[in-house]
Amino acid sequence: MGAGVSAKTRSLQEHHVYVLLILLMAATYLCAPWLLPEDAFGFRQLQNLPLPVLLACYAGGAMLVFWSGRANLFGRGRLQATAADAQPDQSVRGRLRWVLPYLLVAAICVMLFWLLRTNVFNSDTNDLKRKFAQDVPVLGAHVSYDEMLELYVHSRFWYYTNRRLGWTVVKSYQVLSVLAGGAFVLILLAFARRLLPSHWAALCLLVVSGGFMQLFFGDAENYTITSALILAYLLSGYVFIQDRTRVAVPSAILAVAMCFHFLSGWLVPSLLYLYVVAARRRQYAAMALGVVLSGTIVGGTLLFFHLNGWPIEDFLYRSHSLGHGLRFREVLATPSLQHYWEITNLLFLLFPAILFFVPLLWFRRTDARPVNVFLGLAALLLLALMYVWNPMLGVYNDWNLFAAAGIPLSLLFAYNFVRAEGLKYKKQIYLGILWASAVPSYAWIAANHFLYHQ
Repeated sequence: MGAGVSAKTRSLQEHHVYVLLILLMAATYLCAPWLLPEDAFGFRQLQNLPLPVLLACYAGGAMLVFWSGRANLFGRGRLQATAADAQPDQSVRGRLRWVLPYLLVAAICVMLFWLLRTNVFNSDTNDLKRKFAQDVPVLGAHVSYDEMLELYVHSRFWYYTNRRLGWTVVKSYQVLSVLAGGAFVLILLAFARRLLPSHWAALCLLVVSGGFMQLFFGDAENYTITSALILAYLLSGYVFIQDRTRVAVPSAILAVAMCFHFLSGWLVPSLLYLYVVAARRRQYAAMALGVVLSGTIVGGTLLFFHLNGWPIEDFLYRSHSLGHGLRFREVLATPSLQHYWEITNLLFLLFPAILFFVPLLWFRRTDARPVNVFLGLAALLLLALMYVWNPMLGVYNDWNLFAAAGIPLSLLFAYNFVRAEGLKYKKQIYLGILWASAVPSYAWIAANHFLYHQ
């Protein structure tokens, strides 16, 4: 009985903490335009909403939470992990059953991404217009060693669409951005079905509630395809952890992602963890194959560009990722309270639900299972990138450089929250968190489309 009372009390305390945090976030975002300074961009996004829309969002959120107590939103099962979550149906028939629904959802998302595509671009976008016009006619593409394949694919795509359809650089970027978003949604659906088959929709909604999704609303920068590949890498890493593939697969996917944009290289330590798991399983041949594949992909890409007008010496001396000749002091951020304040604002802009990691960790809703270690490493590594790297365009204008951090963060939180057992009023708390994250995120996305539309 004592243990039961203790568990009940603990659940009630956990419930109260979540409710207080949801109310705190709601009040902070609502009052930020009047109480916080102008540089608090991570919390001031609701100022872009017309007052009637803002009131409707708050009233609708309250009604949704209230209504959820009387409705079975998540089917007959509980909103938590069950034994069935461990092994989803991976037969050919079971997979084909979901192909058309996946494609339909992705297609709808692509249309939404395009309809709400951003009209806000940073100075890099303007530079790309000039560089494409200058390099593509002479070299066939515009490439830098920080984002080799991203720039190559985008510049070649612009070349063909400009010649045949008259598309501008921005339009060609936006088309590939929303298509990358469709690929991201497809991969996320497949990932969620493996992580929590009985509650995959709840997991997906939490993931896409973050502001990092702005990447796929027509962002004209070199991070969109890379972000979809990062999610594919995380999925392949999880499939390996389930012992349904070999470590060579995530190795190869991460190598491709690094060739698209070198920021993916920050995830290499998470790959090393997979190699530790492979070593424990004595899968030495697969480990050797993974190393060979990774080296071949990266080395072959460098060789291809070296032979086609981009000398490999540029990789060392002109690459921002390698400090322009290993002078890393130039590319690392100077520690200051202002810098960390702005990065924290950006973190809340890209993933507002970050605050809810506090009760998740405090009440021990996470454990050291391999998927948590893997996703946790990926999240911490990309968080480290945010806090130590110098955004050359300023923190806010370089938001897309750091947006990929929202991917493992959102997956880690959603997976552990959705599968948590015994949380009082869990459906209401879930919807409160979803609302607290999605409203400021999509207020920003909508503002970037409507307020700056020309």
